[in-house]
Amino acid sequence: MKRICKGLIAIAFVFLSSSVAEAQFFTGHMLVDDWKAYQRVESRQLRDSDMIGDTIKNGHYMGFVMGVWNTADYYYTTPGGITGGQMFHVAGKYLDQHPERWHEGAVTLVVDAFKEAFPTFPKR
Repeated sequence: MKRICKGLIAIAFVFLSSSVAEAQFFTGHMLVDDWKAYQRVESRQLRDSDMIGDTIKNGHYMGFVMGVWNTADYYYTTPGGITGGQMFHVAGKYLDQHPERWHEGAVTLVVDAFKEAFPTFPKR
């Protein structure tokens, strides 16, 4: 029993000290900033001074959206054949259309974007 308690405490410590604990504070405002960087990188509208920052934000945006999609795929039956580019644009266009929701959590916004774009997203 003591081993289990120690293990749970260790897991809690790792969780609370990691960036995963901060994920709930990742809002739509922050995701929109990453989405705009994604658009600049994709359109190749970068100055040399912006390249590193936008490239990092671009990677963060793609990783975040793909991570939400992969997590949703575990809980929902997601449509097959969707490309990464389609996922990124679905989430980004939803953000563009709903600026009143940017204060909400980024995960909620991306899941809602997928639900709106793919209404056949049934729960398992």
